Amino acid sequence: MEPDMSFREKNAWIASITTLVVWGYYFFEVWRAFELRSIDGLLVRFWICMGITVVLMLALNLLATRNPGRDFGAAPDEFERQVDENATLIGHRLRGWLLLGLAAACPWVSTMIAPAFPADPAGATAIFIANLILFGLVVTELVIELIHIVRFRMVA
Repeated sequence: MEPDMSFREKNAWIASITTLVVWGYYFFEVWRAFELRSIDGLLVRFWICMGITVVLMLALNLLATRNPGRDFGAAPDEFERQVDENATLIGHRLRGWLLLGLAAACPWVSTMIAPAFPADPAGATAIFIANLILFGLVVTELVIELIHIVRFRMVA
């Protein structure tokens, strides 16, 4: 019989699945909005997805503490600290490179987006770039959580 997952591993699973479902939907809708040339309402959709993420993660983590809550609130051991430091280091480096690449790609992105939205080319470009930044942040957080999961599963 396989031992129970630690709370931190459960937390990583919850964060990963919630991120994939909620933010996968969000970025699918953003892409669709840009294809349809109708970007109104994206801010409202962002706040709704943010709220859903917070509620889901809080509720699911509270449920995760009910079944053996023995390690909830316990200080991380040396292995957990090492996993977290490693994942965070990789995530920060990835985030830095993604943001640097995005900064370098901004002129190219602008030449693609601005002509598609003649009524407000600067606004559409800003919204697209903001969503690219958000996408980069979501991807790096997902990578961090997946590293947690892989490292915990390697020792399970």
